[in-house]
This record gives sequence, structure tokens and C-alpha cells, in this order.
Amino acid sequence: MYQYLDNKLIPADRHQVELHLLDCALCNDALAGLSITTQEKTQRQLFEINYHLKNRAPRRKPHNIMQHLKNWGLTTAILLILLLAALLVWYQVKQTANSPKPVKTKKQTSGITNIKTDTYKEAKNRAVSTYFI
Repeated sequence: MYQYLDNKLIPADRHQVELHLLDCALCNDALAGLSITTQEKTQRQLFEINYHLKNRAPRRKPHNIMQHLKNWGLTTAILLILLLAALLVWYQVKQTANSPKPVKTKKQTSGITNIKTDTYKEAKNRAVSTYFI
């Protein structure tokens, strides 16, 4: 922009800048503002603006080792709870697989079929006792 104001652009570039200034109100206003001040003053003001913006911007705090340990502790606790839950489910499935299953036997009593549920041991004892009788 300062090259345009100081007539240091070649005619082709100068023509492109003028065409852009006709279409862009922002650049036209910026050029009007730059024509009022000097380049050194503008540079100094831009430096001050950037300096103040940099000082006002929140800085990211670096992560310390305690922050990482807290995150790992939480992750470890969650994994431990999931592992215990899986172990509990496995234990329950194993217990139900090992428990005796009820055996259904049919008895004829006066023409009505009754279904009696016995444990495996009771059914086995009954079968053994009726075999030897």
C-alpha cells in the first residue's frame, strides 16, 4: 500500500490496485488512513497493538507431571472397575454352569400327568432305588 502511495509500483500493478480499490471499501478506507500517517508511525502502532494483544491473550499452562498422574489414576480406576465387573459376570456364569440342573420327571397319577421338578441328585437316587427294587 505504501508503494502505491509513494508511486513506486509499475503501471500494471498500479492499475490492479486501483481496480481493487474500486471494488473493496475496506481497502479503500485503509489506503485513506495510510495516506494520513507515515510508514514509521504505522509500523510503531502496529507493533504496540500486537504487543498488547499478545500480553492480554491467555497463555496455555504447561502440563506438569501431577496432571498426567491424575489422568492416569482416573483411567486406571475405570479400567479396574470394568475388570472387576467382567470378573463378576464370569464368576456368575461359571456358577450357573456348575449348579445342578432340575430334572423333570413324569408321574401318572389317576390319569393326570404331573411334572415334578427335582434336583439332579434326587432324580439319580430315585433312579438307583427303583432299579434295585
